[in-house]
Amino acid sequence: MLLRYVLSISQTQNLDPIAEAAADPNTEVVYALSDARQRSIAALDQLARDKDLPLPYSPLKYEGGQAERLLRWGDASWSECIAQLTQAAENNEKRLLIAPVQVLWGDLLPQGAAGVRSFWSRLQHTLGSRSNVQIEISEAVEVRPGENTLSLASRIEEQIRTLEEGRLGPLPPAPGQMVTELLESPAVSAIINAEGKGEKTLKRLRTQAQRYAKGMVADMRHSTLHLISNIVGRFMHRIYESMEGFNFDSLKQISGRSRVIYAPSHRSHMDYLLLGYNLIQNHYPSPHIMAGDNLNMPIVGGILRRGGAVFMRRSFAGNRLYLTIFETYISRLLRGGFPLEYFVEGGRSRTGRLLRPKLGLLRSTLDFSHTNPDEEVTIVPVNIVYDRLFELSSYQQELTGLRKRQESIADVIRTLRNIRQNHGRAYVIIGDAIPVRDYLPKEWDHHTSKAAAQSLGSQIMKNINAVAVATPVALLASVLLGSPRLIVDPETMHEQLEFLLAYITESSDIHVVEKDPERIVECGVSCGIIELTQEGYITVPPAQAPMLAYYRNNLGHLCAVAGAIAMVVGQSAKRSQVTSALKLFYPYLHAEYTMTSELKDGAKIVKEQIELMQRIGLLNINGDVIEHAPGATLLSRADLLTRSASPVLERLYILTAVLMQDPQPARRLAKTAGNIAQRVNRLINVHSPEYYETSVFHGMIQDGIHHGAFRHEGELELRPGEHSKKLFKILHEMLPIEFTRCVSRLITRDLEAKAEEEKTQKQEEEKAS
Repeated sequence: MLLRYVLSISQTQNLDPIAEAAADPNTEVVYALSDARQRSIAALDQLARDKDLPLPYSPLKYEGGQAERLLRWGDASWSECIAQLTQAAENNEKRLLIAPVQVLWGDLLPQGAAGVRSFWSRLQHTLGSRSNVQIEISEAVEVRPGENTLSLASRIEEQIRTLEEGRLGPLPPAPGQMVTELLESPAVSAIINAEGKGEKTLKRLRTQAQRYAKGMVADMRHSTLHLISNIVGRFMHRIYESMEGFNFDSLKQISGRSRVIYAPSHRSHMDYLLLGYNLIQNHYPSPHIMAGDNLNMPIVGGILRRGGAVFMRRSFAGNRLYLTIFETYISRLLRGGFPLEYFVEGGRSRTGRLLRPKLGLLRSTLDFSHTNPDEEVTIVPVNIVYDRLFELSSYQQELTGLRKRQESIADVIRTLRNIRQNHGRAYVIIGDAIPVRDYLPKEWDHHTSKAAAQSLGSQIMKNINAVAVATPVALLASVLLGSPRLIVDPETMHEQLEFLLAYITESSDIHVVEKDPERIVECGVSCGIIELTQEGYITVPPAQAPMLAYYRNNLGHLCAVAGAIAMVVGQSAKRSQVTSALKLFYPYLHAEYTMTSELKDGAKIVKEQIELMQRIGLLNINGDVIEHAPGATLLSRADLLTRSASPVLERLYILTAVLMQDPQPARRLAKTAGNIAQRVNRLINVHSPEYYETSVFHGMIQDGIHHGAFRHEGELELRPGEHSKKLFKILHEMLPIEFTRCVSRLITRDLEAKAEEEKTQKQEEEKAS
């Protein structure tokens, strides 16, 4: 009990009703503690002394005997103490209240240090958390005269579970009951009856619907959440130096007042675990997680399902029954007050940039808000960032062309080998919440709901990027990618880091993890991203080189516009030329990096960036002429910014150059451009497998069609649009001549090979005829 002399209770909830009752001479207060640990008793004892409440160990005296004032849930004396209280109520004229109490220590769950094994580990955690002890008191239970022990115990335990649910969330109905609810819902019944033709078809559809529902319904259990949290906590602390959470206090404003949907960025399978773990540690209910059915593996799938995973297909296209069951289930969870979590991007990003939002789940969310106008739904964007990616090796293989493998138990076991490696730090940052009702269209139909989902998805991505983190690894990657051989001397590295930090601090208010260049280099070395040569130079291990662009892309949205301006200016340019060029480029930079600004504000953003670059000494402005400030150091600083813009503009140049010489369908154009970009990557050392990813070209083609650079001719073929020639001319003049010549040679070579192939094919056809 010496602990009560050193601990400090940081927060107490719902204390006033108990304090008022204790002050009443006609009322006796008894405590029902949610766990039987001595440190929790010490915390309650300290609270009682501080607030002048009855002490937990002071006996409750009544005519004919006395009872314990402290009930400890899970202790062997629990039933005996409750029996004493029923006896006390019979023989005491005073009102008898039982106050359920829960003690939360630091970052652990209400059950205390269940996952911490040794006595010394528990003692260390207790002393470390002594200044962060929270005590929650539930609604008091009044003992009724004549009430039996079983009834009283049931009412007390119900209040203790209410305390726990306030932190872990309410438990949904059992899976079997939920499946029955879904199958009997009006929407699902209507689909089955509409599509069923005859008794046999109806029976088959009901069986199919039951299989669909069983496959997706979660089986969330608090015992599993406790277990997962403790195991995941130990696992996370093993692979990460630390896990840092930001802005979790902002959740207090919406928790309990709104239906909450968490929308995190998706870069790793660790995202599921990291967000859930941090929510529980910050005492917020654990969400139901929309997970791909590829994770529904033997053993692992069952554990995830009991942890709240809702397994869903990647695509619902053409399956109205599956879609209706899924949307009915989501509606049931939201109406029940269960928080949800889904990844708007769909799959994991292999490039480090945010992916374009998928609209399926967003449309389901909007549909719920439309049909339930009294229910307030709030989406909470979350950015999850890592110093070093856990799936590093598999991403490298996929980016270099290997097909993505289906997840399996063997993959899980292989991945566990990475546990011995240092992965630096992980960061979870809560973004600005978004009320869904603000995005509901006035007229609801297929087209307006799709447009609303696109607008909502775009805002979620912007809010995620708005809470980006400048990690040491992202800063190092930004500098190293400017070196042809990925090697930099320490003096240049420090100078470039100092400039990049100054620019980021000046241009945004994102969180910067380390501001000391020496510490940044140390962090990179400790997690294996960089290494020091015997001569003292800073270089990159071969295994890490392909992923540098991935890490740099985490900051790309901050530097891309300034980098494009620096490229357009060249030696010097008129302001009108810079503005005109950026007007063409900005939509593509905006789309690829998910800029936090609105697309319509492009001219304003360009103007602000030019003024910022002048303010920090990168540009000189003489009347209408903009030019780079003289000096090799300043030029190298400007070049540091261009590295975020150049991959985007180079891909755009490849697309435009190919299309101007060889019009072709969009799908083939993306493949052709990706093939050329892959060869460019090898020939001029771009050091980036994501540089030639076909999906990136697909997105850029759609942007080009939307903004008039490309146009459809007939049903399939794409041709240059009204802006193509101007776009090609500006890009050709500003991009390095080595790059443009390389692209030109490759396109010419491909066209010659194509012509030769067509000639050979024609000759063979003539011979055959």
